[in-house]
Amino acid sequence: MHIQKPQSIRCVFDAILPDSALTFSAVLIATLIGLAAPAALAQTATTWDAPVTIVNSSEVNTEGTLVLAKQATIDQIPDYPGRADQTVNNVMFRGFRNTQNGVTFQLTGETAYHPDLFAFTTNKTLDGDDADAYAMMLDGAWTAGAGPMTIELTGLTSGQQYLIQIWVADFRQVPNDRTVTITTSGGTDVNAPTLDYLAGDGRNNGTGTGQCVIGRFTAKGTSVTFHVKGNEAAQYNALQLRAISPEPSR
Repeated sequence: MHIQKPQSIRCVFDAILPDSALTFSAVLIATLIGLAAPAALAQTATTWDAPVTIVNSSEVNTEGTLVLAKQATIDQIPDYPGRADQTVNNVMFRGFRNTQNGVTFQLTGETAYHPDLFAFTTNKTLDGDDADAYAMMLDGAWTAGAGPMTIELTGLTSGQQYLIQIWVADFRQVPNDRTVTITTSGGTDVNAPTLDYLAGDGRNNGTGTGQCVIGRFTAKGTSVTFHVKGNEAAQYNALQLRAISPEPSR
């Protein structure tokens, strides 16, 4: 006996179900197709606070647990002299160590490094218990053209909530009104921040400015990338990453 192969799953249901049940079969088929369809890739959503003008060392956030803290000034590489690691508000910012607590920092797109030449803190007085260390932590930067530079963090724990804090500062007298905008690559941003910096009076070092900003996100995988794009020059002075919720169960 020859049995003809049905042309579709619907054919099978049509053959064995009465007309009154065809509506049910259509719903069931649609459900099965929906379950079989590939799910869209989850995207990281970052919610940003308003940027804060750099004034006091207490601006260094201490919420949750420190994962990684980086400063652009480095003193471990002969070709790139700079400041030693600085501790500000009980947070140690490291220059050369790009992997901390299993998370790795990588910066790409940078075109120039400005080391310990007092280029960014000359004659600038900051406040707070760790004011001097704060100034030295900010005394240097990686820069690019208008950008973007990218900051990639790998080794994250999926499902973990994180806080990232980024600093951009240039306290020289140069009067250019510079800005950088920070966005999450491949994700979404709530209140994507634009940070103001430089904007000196044209005469006196120390009249420039800088800002820092805090963003919070839940990792949707093991990595996240941020774009830093400038109106004249993209710049990064320092950042820290903190875990701010219990680590998800494995």
